[in-house]
Amino acid sequence: MKKDVEYINNYLAGVIKDRVEGGEAEGDGQDLISLFMESCEKDGRVPESDELRDLIMSFVIAGRDTTASLLTWTFYLLSSNKEMMQRARQEARDNEDDYDSMCWTQAMLQEALRLYPSVPLEFKTAREDDTLPCGTFVPAGTRVMYNPFVVLRNPANFDDPNDFKPERWIEEDGACRKYDLQGFSYPAFNAGPRICLGRQMAMMEAKVVVSHLLNELDFDLEPGFVPSTKFTIVLAARHGLRVNATPLE
Repeated sequence: MKKDVEYINNYLAGVIKDRVEGGEAEGDGQDLISLFMESCEKDGRVPESDELRDLIMSFVIAGRDTTASLLTWTFYLLSSNKEMMQRARQEARDNEDDYDSMCWTQAMLQEALRLYPSVPLEFKTAREDDTLPCGTFVPAGTRVMYNPFVVLRNPANFDDPNDFKPERWIEEDGACRKYDLQGFSYPAFNAGPRICLGRQMAMMEAKVVVSHLLNELDFDLEPGFVPSTKFTIVLAARHGLRVNATPLE
């Protein structure tokens, strides 16, 4: 582990040094480091190398398996709800590459993430003595666990909490209500000051993948297959997701 971390840090140090000295990335130069550095410049500050390194690690590593988990459970739910799949397919065709306009697809992904949060268990460690809102005293150094999987299925927060209902997120004008407005009752991306930095990019990646695949393929669960959840760092399907993909005519 130490060797791996050292290797990654050395590689990133070289990339960051190149950007700081004015080097450009391949393509149009608008990579994550360049964009973040530009944002810092607008705020009148220069980011530290360690800050840039941690940012890159958060986006590249933290966002890989979590987004894959979201897509796995989304296609499981769609394979069991063909009308919803067809609605998402039609929306993708109507809007082409205008992902911001794909309100139903956004709602569908938010609902899939509510039922199957990519990170089902969360741990926090108290840096200082603290007291929870319920009055429980938490000494410094104590690790506190909470369970997003349970919170997101709490009937006090959501009607019919075990049902896949993307329409719960659709406003009267057809727009998708932002999950951020749910606050701490929707901790799929964490919440408060610890909310996930890459949540918008993760949703965009998921919408791109879903819209392109649904535009070309139909998906059906393998007959008799029922996935079971496996609680690891991310919420995995214990035996994978066995589906048949059929090209559309």
